[in-house]
Amino acid sequence: MTRQYDDFQAAQLFCPKCKAARPVRPVLLLVLPGKNIYDYRCAQCGTRLGTREEADALAMKRGLAPQPAAPTTPQRRLPAQAGPQPGRPPRKRIP
Repeated sequence: MTRQYDDFQAAQLFCPKCKAARPVRPVLLLVLPGKNIYDYRCAQCGTRLGTREEADALAMKRGLAPQPAAPTTPQRRLPAQAGPQPGRPPRKRIP
């Protein structure tokens, strides 16, 4: 059997401050590697009414998830040179 409801979003929630069901605004609260966490706030007074966690696969399907960074190659260090370094006087050789 297929899943009918992969993603639920609240349209209205009861606000204890307004004492009525009010429309809500989802606010992106936290972005984690595996999921995004949204905060539901009352559209009338701004009271926090709840949270929702969205799996990263759903966020990518919507185009909301951040794209992964391109892999970087470590920079190679050059071997130390025997010559004088810029900004330092050359060392004196003691026989």
